[in-house]
Amino acid sequence: MIGVNKTVTSPRPAQQLEAWLIAKVRANELEDVSALPTTRSLGEKFHTSHGTAFRVLCRLEETQIVWRHPNGRFFPGWARRAMDRPKPIAIMLRRMMSWSVLCREVIEGFAEECGERERDLLHIHNKELAAESLPGGAFCVAPVERQVELLRDFLLIQGERISGVLLDELWSDRAINKVIPAGLPAVVFHRRSKIKRIGNVATDSRAGVRLALEHLLECGYERIFLIDPFLGYQPARDCLAEARVAYGALTGRKLSAKQLVSIHDPASERAFMREMIAGKRRCGLLCPEDNASILLAEKLQSAGVALGEQHGLVSLMGTGAIRAGELTCVRFDFREMGKRAGQMLSEGRLEKVLLRPRLQIGASTSHSLAARG
Repeated sequence: MIGVNKTVTSPRPAQQLEAWLIAKVRANELEDVSALPTTRSLGEKFHTSHGTAFRVLCRLEETQIVWRHPNGRFFPGWARRAMDRPKPIAIMLRRMMSWSVLCREVIEGFAEECGERERDLLHIHNKELAAESLPGGAFCVAPVERQVELLRDFLLIQGERISGVLLDELWSDRAINKVIPAGLPAVVFHRRSKIKRIGNVATDSRAGVRLALEHLLECGYERIFLIDPFLGYQPARDCLAEARVAYGALTGRKLSAKQLVSIHDPASERAFMREMIAGKRRCGLLCPEDNASILLAEKLQSAGVALGEQHGLVSLMGTGAIRAGELTCVRFDFREMGKRAGQMLSEGRLEKVLLRPRLQIGASTSHSLAARG
């Protein structure tokens, strides 16, 4: 019997190349999202032409094992999702404190909206934007020149990585206009921005102030005081400016200098507290910030002044810092504010949006209203 010699045929170079690529990709050994080797280097490695290597890659592309980038290079198939995913949206905030309720509510709404749209977020908390102490204590916003430096540093590090930015209301228009480029979508929350190319989701302070003043006047308070809570806080300044105009329109009288109380100034606060304690006239107080309103209410209570009876207090922010029934406040939906900002930056369609207020009557004026009723 004559034996038959069987020849074992080795896989062709193209088959070896294909098997190697499949094994490497499926083993996730290239999960750093780097491009696969060039067709020339693959051809040299497997002793075939780079044209053959290209045809092998094209076959694997049809089965989505590899993916061809518009620049012509090939990547593992799973890299497409990572590379096609939009750049993250940055959030540039002050350093968050335990009582920064407004920012927290805005970010909750913003994160929820961006999460539904599968947009990644990059949170940046800048400790130099504002120096804060306890609620109602010292509050100092960085000057414009320093804000410009902080924003430039931010863009130098993160500018190429982000698709847009949500800005804390403490960033000034002057700094934003000087640093944020026209090609980078940006939205400011809680205050209006005068920069046309910048979006904002702001509170309608004019409507909110009018609601508050109408309520205090309806309660029969003889003298109205506007409370300036912090030095350099733009939303508070905007509210107080609107309040001066609204007060004149509603009463036909001009607000006197004594009716503007700067509780960040010790002398102004002492004179104000003396008048509140004396109680010669029923006074209505309008404060544009919740934490300052709560602290003021506590100080008045400690001094024996009963809010809702002799004097009344309305807060013009209405965040979750004020518990239901505690103080009368003008409420705004800050979670909705965050959602609207998330829509703008996800879609790249910037607008100027104002949120409407609603009045929530609490114990700080309810007794006065009931007495008149």
